This record gives sequence, C-alpha cells and structure tokens, in this order.
Amino acid sequence: MATVHAFIFSRVENVYTICNPSSKSSRRTRKTVRLVGAKIPNVLPSFPVVDSICRSTSIRCIMGERLKQGRELELEDTLLCREEDRRKIFSEKMTAAKSLVRGRSEFWDLVDQISTSLHREHWEETSEITKLRSMKKDLKADVVLEVLKLQTNAKKALEFFHWAGKLEEYEHHSDSYLSIIVILSSSNMLDAAQAIIEQMNNNGLQIDSGIFAVLMKCYGDLGKTREALDVFDSMKTKGYVPGTNSYNTILVALVRAKELEMAESIYVEMLGYRVNMNTLTFTTMIHCLCLRNKLEEAKGMLENMLDQGSSPDVVTYTTLISSLCKRGKMSQAFDIFGKMQEQGCSPNVITYNFMIYGLCFVGKVEAAIVWLQKMPSKGCTPNIYSYTCVMDGLGKVGRTNEAKQLLSEAIGKGLAPTLVSYNALFHGYFREGRPDDALDLFDEMSRKGIRPNKVSYTTLIHGLVKWRRIPEALRLQDAIELKGYKLDFPTLKALLQGLCKEGSHKNACRLFRKMQEMGHLHDSEAYYMVINANLLAGEMEEALILFYELVRNNPPNLLVYNKVLQDFCINERLDDAIHLLKFMIENGGVANVTSYSILLKELCKEDRGDVARQFYATALKRGLFPYYNPDNHVCRRKFIESD
Repeated sequence: MATVHAFIFSRVENVYTICNPSSKSSRRTRKTVRLVGAKIPNVLPSFPVVDSICRSTSIRCIMGERLKQGRELELEDTLLCREEDRRKIFSEKMTAAKSLVRGRSEFWDLVDQISTSLHREHWEETSEITKLRSMKKDLKADVVLEVLKLQTNAKKALEFFHWAGKLEEYEHHSDSYLSIIVILSSSNMLDAAQAIIEQMNNNGLQIDSGIFAVLMKCYGDLGKTREALDVFDSMKTKGYVPGTNSYNTILVALVRAKELEMAESIYVEMLGYRVNMNTLTFTTMIHCLCLRNKLEEAKGMLENMLDQGSSPDVVTYTTLISSLCKRGKMSQAFDIFGKMQEQGCSPNVITYNFMIYGLCFVGKVEAAIVWLQKMPSKGCTPNIYSYTCVMDGLGKVGRTNEAKQLLSEAIGKGLAPTLVSYNALFHGYFREGRPDDALDLFDEMSRKGIRPNKVSYTTLIHGLVKWRRIPEALRLQDAIELKGYKLDFPTLKALLQGLCKEGSHKNACRLFRKMQEMGHLHDSEAYYMVINANLLAGEMEEALILFYELVRNNPPNLLVYNKVLQDFCINERLDDAIHLLKFMIENGGVANVTSYSILLKELCKEDRGDVARQFYATALKRGLFPYYNPDNHVCRRKFIESD
C-alpha cells in the first residue's frame, strides 16, 4: 500500500507541483502546471503520467511559505487496483484539493481586503471593515498575523492591532503580540512596544526573552542605554533569567555608548551566573577593554577565549589589531596577526587596512607600501581605503606626489576615490607649503563632480590661512556658505586670526560679528584678536567698544586685561588706560602687579605724579608692590610685561 497525498495549491506561486520525494537522484523529479488565478486548470496531466507517478511515489503539491498550516489529506490506494478505481481515487483527490484551494483563496482575499483598507483614511469606516465587524468569526489569529506582517506603517499596524483586540469573539495570540512588538521597535515606537508587553503580562501571556532582547537592541541603536538597562532589569524583575543573547545585546549597547564601566559590571554578573559566552560576548568585551586602553587585559581575554575552546572570528582579531595599530604597538599587532593565521582565520581587507595604517602611523611607509602590494597574493583585494592609508602616510613624510600617483593607480583599477582620499592629499600639499597644488586639486574635484565635504573645506581654509593666502580663504568661505555649509568655530577662528595678522581689521570685524550671529559670543581670545587688530589700525574707539562688550558678555582673563591696558598706553590713550585700571579694581580687584606697573610707568613718563601716587598707594593697600615707585621714578626690577 502506498500513501497518496492530495494536492495543496499555492495561491502565491500559482503553481502546483507533482514530485517524487523518494527519488534516489540528487534532484527531485518535478512536473509543474501553472494555474490561472487560484483555479484548477481544465487541462490536467494525462492520466498515464499520473498513473506512472502514483505507482512509485506519493503526490504532493508544494505550497508557499505562508501556508505553513495547510492540511494534507491522505487517502490510501492500492497500486494494483483497476484503472477505473484509480480514476475514481484521482477524482476524489482533486475534489478535496479544489476545496482546500478555495479556502486558502478566501483567506488571502480577506488579508488583501484588510490591508488595502488600512491604507485609507478612516479605515475603520470602510465597507470591508464594517462587513468584517459583522462577521466576527471570520477574523482569525492567522489573518491578523498576516495583515500585520504586510504593514509598512507602524501607526496603522498598531491601530489595527488594538481594533482587532476589541472584537468580542477574537483574542490575540502570542505570535500577533510578537509581530506588533517587532514592528513598533523597528519604527522606534519603543514606548508603545513596552505598553504591548505590559498588556501581554496583564493578559497572562508568557513573554519570551527574545522580546526583551528586541527592545534592548532598539534602545541601544538609538543610544538610549539607560532605557536599555531598564528593560534588562525589568526582564530580571519579572522572573526571566537572561541568556547569552540578552547579555550580548545589553553589552553591545553599553560598549557602543562608551558606558564601559557598566559593561564590565554586566560582564562580571554574567560570569557569576555562569552564562555561556560565545564569540560575540568575547569580541564585545575585547572591544570594551581596548577602548579603556587595557590592551594587556584584552590580549588576555583572547587567550582565555582560545583556552575555553571558543573560536575567535575575523572581527575578534581585527578589533584587537586595530587598537594596537592606532597606538603604534606594531610588534604586538604583528603577533596577533600571526596568531590569527595560525588558528586558520583569514584576515580580511579591514584587517590589512589597519596593519597598513599602523605602519604609516609609526613612519614605516615603505613597509606599508609592501603590505599593500602583497594583499592580492594573499587572497585579499585592496579597496580604496587601503590606498588612502598609504596616501596619508606618504603625505605626512613629504611625498605627496607619490600619493597622487597612488590615487591614479587606484582609479586605474576601477576604485572610486572618496573624500577621505582627496583630504589626505590636501593635508600633504599644505604640509609641504604647496597651496597652489591644493587649489588645483580642489578645482579637479569640481570638474569631476566630486562635492567636497565639511572636512575638505576646513582643511583648505586652515591651510590657506597658514600660508597667508587670505583672499582665497575668504572666497572659499563665501562659496561654502552659498552651498549651505556652516564652518565650525575653530575654522572661523583660524580665519579671523589670519585676517588680524594681515592687518585687515575691517574684514576681521565683519567676520567676528558673523561669528557672534552664529552663537559664538563668549570667546575671550577671539575678542582680543579683533580688539588688538583695531588698536594696531588706530581704531581706538572700536577697540574700546569691543572691550567693554567683552566684559559684559564674558569677563576676560587677566592676561587679556593687561594686553589691552598696555595697548592703550602704547597708543597714547592714557586716560582710557586709567579708566580701564579703575574698572579692573572696582570689578573684583583683578588687577595684579603687572597691571599697576604698566600704568605707573606711563604716568611717570608723562609727569602725572599725583595720579601715579594714588594708584601706587592703592596697590600697596592690596599687598602689591609695583615695579615703579612714582616718588623717585626708579624701577625696582626689570619690567615684565606679563606674569
């Protein structure tokens, strides 16, 4: 006797398949007939074909993945029965298959109707939903689950979930809860996901630890480590014992957020509970220790991992190698690289890139070039970052022309240069004092349609200011602003310094006011640069206005006070200097010996002894002994301009 299974038709694929699952050949024998819609075609395989297959095997129609719960109808048939009996059995089997197909068709039609309705506004009032409400028995858990899986709008999915849950004859299953939690978490609707978990808890449904892991991962991806820890603690409070996956999830979140001490604490807890550790656990903790600069402990953890029989993967080794290379510990990096190969773990392009970076970092550019050249023979094709690391190393040792040739070589091999590649060349040109070549490269980028980023512009402006190419720097600043970029404060400050050194006090004032509009109001050094530029240009009134503005916004340090005081004296603004020293005394007594000495020297030179004696007496009362005595016009010691 052989078991003959009824056909089950796939509505998704619109095919049915006759196969021989017991065939000894490597492939199953398949005969496929495509259906129109979900109906049984009028033309079926000839009976002799079916007869032939029925004698040797079972007949089964393979349905799509969604039809997991499709029932198989079994009938027994005698292989040696007469042809009429076989025809009768075949007819009964086809009738049963048609009935099943019709049921599955109705199932998917209902799913489609609900999903389509959810795309409309006020979907609860659509005719399909109204009809469904009146036919409550038609809404099954598997329908709700499929509708949820098809939703791309998390809010609509949540609305439907709550709507279905309010129907009298329907109750959510655990699969539906899990589906909506995943949807909400993926859309960063984590508060709503937590509310669903509470609802599950209130309804007495068992909450799988995987649900907590989903929430922790989403909170971790958003950088909300506090919330991720709350979920982790809630999991334990509710009586669930975290497993390897849960611990790994919270460890990854903490290390990513640089909450390194907390990560080590969780790891110790994991050890205490004897939770099994896998490669991800060890890799995460090696990364944590490297970030804390505990490289010896990180190496020890790798050894411990090997002793326990765990297999470090390429990420594990590369994590440790990258940290060693970034710190210039190349001998140790070579040891780990060798151990990696001994263990049968092949380094990837990222591993090689870090080794090349480390060699350039310690100035061994020639060795880095050798590593780059031997990568293909080791089964690893260099990428553009491999070339960029060497280019940056060449630029740092004054070999930018070779770096440019290397970029051409990379392009010739079909690699697309990144902005990092061009920025490395910019740095090299400015280190060598070649601003014109840097500007030519900038023009080349524009011709090729490569749009510079903020780092590119910042590098260019710093380099142009360094080599006193202020007009080009100003033009570049205007171009940057037209493209919608905003330069950071250090770059603007460097440009301001360049303008002040060039004596362009008007441009300096304009840039300074623009910096204030951008919110940079309280930098004493920037204030002093522009004050000093105005003093040198003889714009004393503007300098005085800026100084008192500085005092109102951010009281300057004593060095700035004394510099401005001295500049007033040099520029024969003695009355302003007197007023300034009084202001210093009245506002917290910030004046020191240098402050008094600067003014006393000028007062003595101008034969204003009465005023000088008053300030000298004030200084003595404050326990200060200025270098100049107005009674004998003698300097007790060499005048020191600053403390």
